[in-house]
Amino acid sequence: MALVLEDEEKDRQQFMRPMVTYEGVQFPIYLEDSSQIKLSVEQDEGNPVIRVDKEGTVHALREGIAVLAGDFDGVVDRIQVSVYSKEDAPVGYRMVIP
Repeated sequence: MALVLEDEEKDRQQFMRPMVTYEGVQFPIYLEDSSQIKLSVEQDEGNPVIRVDKEGTVHALREGIAVLAGDFDGVVDRIQVSVYSKEDAPVGYRMVIP
């Protein structure tokens, strides 16, 4: 997941759309929210890169990399979250066009 430190708070966050898969089930099952997932963030607690609210929205706080871990019924998955400044964001990563 990539986030860019845009000027407005609404433009530097992303709602997670969690999904689960089961053996024998052809398609993933999308969850409405993250309430059934125990979320944790692996980052420097003294200088955090992201914040995750109870609804499962990831908020960019500063440039850097964090790892977001989700535990769903004992199965843990991790995703890397990269936060970029507007100037350093790779082409196509910005949600707001200057």
